[in-house]
Amino acid sequence: KKESSTKKKSIINSQRLTEKPKIPVLEFSSYAWGKLLWFRDKGENNGAGHEIGGYGITLPESPLSIIDFVTIKQDVSSTLTSFQEDAIMQHLEDMFENGISPRNCARVWIHTHPGGMGATPSSTDESTFQTAFGGADWAVMFILNQTGQTTTRLRFKEPLFDNEISCA
Repeated sequence: KKESSTKKKSIINSQRLTEKPKIPVLEFSSYAWGKLLWFRDKGENNGAGHEIGGYGITLPESPLSIIDFVTIKQDVSSTLTSFQEDAIMQHLEDMFENGISPRNCARVWIHTHPGGMGATPSSTDESTFQTAFGGADWAVMFILNQTGQTTTRLRFKEPLFDNEISCA
């Protein structure tokens, strides 16, 4: 009987070695995606586009499942969006009052790139991601351009992980 138990453990261990690791995927609810598209298209303003930014609101049990897209007061141009400090604090207060923790309302940074810009992060995007989210144990940067191209970057502080992931 002991030999049978050892064989079972061996089979289980070999299955674990051959299983592919699950790759993280950022998922949007149809509501959140529709809202993001509306803001992206509204930001185009007849071809004189502006970036629009906000936060993805996620489920507590699934921090990569976006159920809402929330914008806050911001300064925008064709090449950047800058959240106003008091608006960030108000956003966090509002979320706290609704029982939503910062890990579910301030870790997924979503913004658009207008006009002919690609979805590749600019140097400003990279700097903002590092400065604004560098202290968090994990964060996501998501970019949507006017043609529907996206870039999704997931960063873990420890162990260090900074790679593009899929979006569904």
